[in-house]
Amino acid sequence: MMEKQVLNNIIKDCRTPAYVFDESVLAAHVQNIRKYLSENISLCYAMKANPFLTKLMSGLVDRLEVCSPGEYDICIKHNINPGQIVVSGVNKTEESMRHIMSYSKGSGIYTIESPMHYSIIKKLVTCSQEVQSGENPHGDAGECEMINEPAPGGNVDYNGKINVMLRLSAGNQFGMDKETLMNTLTRIKEDGLVGICGIQYYSGTQKTEKKMITELKMLEELGKELTAAGFSDLELEYGPGLFISYFDDGKAIKSEDVEDEDSYGRQDGLYEQLTTLNNTLSGISCYRHISIELGRYIAALCGSYITKIIDIKHTKDTNYIIIDGGIHQINYYGQMMGMKLPYIKHIKRADNDILQKDAVDNSSEDDDNRMSDNYPGDDDNKMSGREQEESTGQYTICGSLCTTNDVLVRKAILDSPSPGDILVFEKCGAYSVTEGMALFLSRELPQVLLAKQDGSVEMMRDIIETSEFNCG
Repeated sequence: MMEKQVLNNIIKDCRTPAYVFDESVLAAHVQNIRKYLSENISLCYAMKANPFLTKLMSGLVDRLEVCSPGEYDICIKHNINPGQIVVSGVNKTEESMRHIMSYSKGSGIYTIESPMHYSIIKKLVTCSQEVQSGENPHGDAGECEMINEPAPGGNVDYNGKINVMLRLSAGNQFGMDKETLMNTLTRIKEDGLVGICGIQYYSGTQKTEKKMITELKMLEELGKELTAAGFSDLELEYGPGLFISYFDDGKAIKSEDVEDEDSYGRQDGLYEQLTTLNNTLSGISCYRHISIELGRYIAALCGSYITKIIDIKHTKDTNYIIIDGGIHQINYYGQMMGMKLPYIKHIKRADNDILQKDAVDNSSEDDDNRMSDNYPGDDDNKMSGREQEESTGQYTICGSLCTTNDVLVRKAILDSPSPGDILVFEKCGAYSVTEGMALFLSRELPQVLLAKQDGSVEMMRDIIETSEFNCG
């Protein structure tokens, strides 16, 4: 759990709303995951879960999975070794692959999700070979030579060829069905232009253990068929979609349990999931190597969303809290119109001396998002005796958007909240920072902060006004 003093300092200094990611919680969580998996199982982080963690995760896991040219550009910005990157994604174009390979020089792994994907990579490899040999009928030497130079900090290829991994479909738009996959494997083998590294499979998130076991049995049978067909020595990259409990139903793990081996995961079966996964994988021998792809499961626990209470009002039979954030900035998988209760910390402004001691310079008229400026003065916020009595109990927490859908929680029990108080929504490390409808109503993008292991706080992104994106 984030140190209380660090959290208090962040609350005093930051501009709300804000995301905070805790480096200590993240590192401890990954360490615990590794404890429950065999040493020969690799970890791959799906950076779509939280791209702000990319640099940190590159030092904690074996691979990073990117699913767009933009995500690859983030890796370039952080000088990530291209040999550590799996280039996935259902939409690969020749242009995007040229862009990526101009940096990777062919290093890393490239997924094949359709016959067209292979055609694109085949064209690039053929073009590169023609340039290398001096035979280039296409006349695009500058675009093709990019694959021939060694990648910065990484190996050029796999067994002398670019390394590809074929994705098996789970019955959706991603990957190929079994027949197409087998035909593509045969085509790749006959061409002899790229190295077949393995098979990738991912069917979704928040799975039950029963579904995970069923999938792994299917993949074991596939591995045996591939071996019999002459495709041996392959790797399996599997996305188990492990379950994270987001809601306060008495079963969910809390972030403070991460460093406690005895209690961590005991309540929602987190360790049991890992044990089941590891035991099932240990019985599979038809693959050369197995890697596990995780996104939500790795990132969720380390994140908090900090927002401020702006207004409190009583309408008919409902107490409403209005915050300076909203559903455009926070999203819990499985939440249904605010009916479920996520983990929330309520921090009263007096507890953090927010009103009595300004933590920032408020001299600038333009800087109207500072914490001490986001609500009216004390006199304006004093409630009558009736209002104070009604203020204790159950609240509906709503955001700042002008839509009735902007309800974060319909039934939250809070102790006498006041405007200026802080609400900290926990387990927001995965997807919330990028998945919301961020540009709706031209609200600002929140700050993104990193609570580092040494107790310091790094600003990864300041507040960004979005009106310029919507003005035409």
